[in-house]
Amino acid sequence: MKKTKLLAVILAAALSLMLAGCSGDAKKPIKLSAPAGLQISGTTLTWGAVPNASGYSVDIDGVLYTASANSYSLSALSDYRTYTIKVMAIGDNTAYSSSAWSDSIPYTIDEPGSETPQLETPAGLEIYESDHWTMILKWNAVPDAQSYVVEIDGASYGANQTSYSLSSLTTAKTYSIRVRAIGDGVNFRNSEWSAPVSYTVEPTEPPSGNIEDMSCRQIIDYIFANVQQTPYMTQRTPEPDWEDWGWYSGTQEVRNLEAWFLGGVTGVPFTEATAFESPMNGDFSLVVIRLEAGANAAQWRDSIYSGLNPMKWICMGGNAKRVVRIGNVILAVIANTPDIDNIVATFNTLA
Repeated sequence: MKKTKLLAVILAAALSLMLAGCSGDAKKPIKLSAPAGLQISGTTLTWGAVPNASGYSVDIDGVLYTASANSYSLSALSDYRTYTIKVMAIGDNTAYSSSAWSDSIPYTIDEPGSETPQLETPAGLEIYESDHWTMILKWNAVPDAQSYVVEIDGASYGANQTSYSLSSLTTAKTYSIRVRAIGDGVNFRNSEWSAPVSYTVEPTEPPSGNIEDMSCRQIIDYIFANVQQTPYMTQRTPEPDWEDWGWYSGTQEVRNLEAWFLGGVTGVPFTEATAFESPMNGDFSLVVIRLEAGANAAQWRDSIYSGLNPMKWICMGGNAKRVVRIGNVILAVIANTPDIDNIVATFNTLA
């Protein structure tokens, strides 16, 4: 009888532990608090920071924009009318889920008196490719304009100069784009919208998997798209607008900064190159070069490896380096382990 009771107690305790474990595995993310305290000063919307939010979504009349901090510029809004704005805190979907929407707040842009002169309508809209492979919209300057608004398929974005990057447009489709000049509201009214221009993003064909058919830039894109994603790599995988900031370097830039990118080695006979260094973390460098025909690829690989310094950023750096090659294509990497080996493994799938 005593044995039976003891066994029952042990089984009850075991069941309790099992249920506790299951409960822990099924733990739901905590819902973030909705943003509060929305207010507008000038053209800046602010609200109280929400603890543990990874960012915010701003809804302006049904169009969503992202904000990394608890403020958002409304300078891109140019129509003379009242807008309705609300904000949501974004969770990481692991420990925290996104909040409900905040209460809405109105934002009104009053039209100046009809006697106020109107700015000229922007003209000369043109789309071209920059040195960083980014498509750029440009237009002629409008005298007395304070800034500009670029409208892309109905969503408005501010511009303080006569150009705007289209790198965030990645969905394969045709976009309609127009521009308006913004006045000071006292001496000049906003201009009319320009005539629209079209910009088409073609569907991208995946790389063939043959390294000889790929550019150095395509090789880097292939690595980022296929490497095992870890928290370390996720933080270092480029976002679309990083290209605008110059974190990618093309052939001529790598040549000009050869010693920096290639471990102090100069005179490397490459015909093409692309480099990416993390803008957020001084511990990550990814460089791909293609040597000219007949170059001693093994010798150049060894020279670059000998000179490459994972601590080249002085006060910070990666904890490992790797320099490998496939034919006359060399990959030089500074990163942390084990991710650096995942990068090399991904590169080697192109062999």
